[in-house]
Amino acid sequence: MDFKRKIGGLMALLSILFINSGTASMLAVGTEDMPKSLKNKR
Repeated sequence: MDFKRKIGGLMALLSILFINSGTASMLAVGTEDMPKSLKNKR
């Protein structure tokens, strides 16, 4: 039981970190790409 609980906790932490890092990188890319696209349109 303890072993499965530890694995579950690690998986949950990894998934949370992965989701947070993924959204952060997507926001960073979005903010970086927006000015470039606006400049290209103008």
